[in-house]
Amino acid sequence: MVHDFHLSKCIAKYSESDSTLQVSIHIFLDDFEKVLSKDLDENLFLCTDKENSEAEEIVSIYLEKTVQFYLNGEKLPMNYLGKEISNDLAAVWCYLEVPISRCSGTLEMSNTILLETFDDQRNITSIQLSENNKEHFMFERGAETGSISF
Repeated sequence: MVHDFHLSKCIAKYSESDSTLQVSIHIFLDDFEKVLSKDLDENLFLCTDKENSEAEEIVSIYLEKTVQFYLNGEKLPMNYLGKEISNDLAAVWCYLEVPISRCSGTLEMSNTILLETFDDQRNITSIQLSENNKEHFMFERGAETGSISF
């Protein structure tokens, strides 16, 4: 699929019952493949029956480097849960979980997905800590981080 813009969408919602930030990231499949396969000799064939056996690990490592969360300056661990193809087959949804044991202070996020490859890449991000505590960000080169207070 050819498109004239480079965009990802990230939705992060805090689940009080699970004490986790549940993160869903929507990335155009062709752009993601291009970035992930850059250092490989072959295509990963994400979300197909020909998917490379190392694809899950490669996706997980890439997301760990490009999506990070900090609580009061301390980096939070992130668990990669998996991925699936979008309904229109043009993108992939990736799922992450970030344990948050104490809910006070400032939650900071860094999102540099695909910024290393596409000059015009934008990463729209929504963080919701509660019904009345939401922030929206547009991450791009030079503006890769944002924060929200608990």
